[in-house]
Amino acid sequence: MALYSILTIIAVVLCLIAFMVIIGWTLGMIESIAITIIVGLSVDYTVHIANSYVQYMKVKATSEEILQETLGEIGISVFSGAITTCSSVFMLFFTTIIFFTKFGQFIFVNILASLVYSFGFFCILLALIGPTGDQGSWQSFLRMYRKRCYKKRIAPMELHEQELQEMPVQSRYENRQE
Repeated sequence: MALYSILTIIAVVLCLIAFMVIIGWTLGMIESIAITIIVGLSVDYTVHIANSYVQYMKVKATSEEILQETLGEIGISVFSGAITTCSSVFMLFFTTIIFFTKFGQFIFVNILASLVYSFGFFCILLALIGPTGDQGSWQSFLRMYRKRCYKKRIAPMELHEQELQEMPVQSRYENRQE
């Protein structure tokens, strides 16, 4: 899940940098400030969807069911937040100060790209290959790792512990000193 989120955020950042190059912006103070806040603005929608998805993983069985519940629960809030942000930033397009105009364009494109990639790319990844149940958790990874790598080593250790428990107390002490 984290990998999908990171890929989505990287895609949004690359899209915004491409936008800045296509529109012809040169690197100056305004652009430096915009590049600094790219990741912070790109994270929101993906993280909200991912968090809701993780909450429903315990309840639903398939990734399609989990995604349907996730989008039903948090999707409208994320979409409404994007619409209100874009509509408030839209007013900056008509200012005469270059800083506000560029900043408004940047925020508008950032929110739109984040929305498209969160609902498009990220949700499609979750529907196709999203984790279900305890898949992707550290506990399941450690169980799988122990089962595959230490299967042969665990049995002798358990046998050794059984032998120690069956020995008298004095013999246990002597075996540990050797």
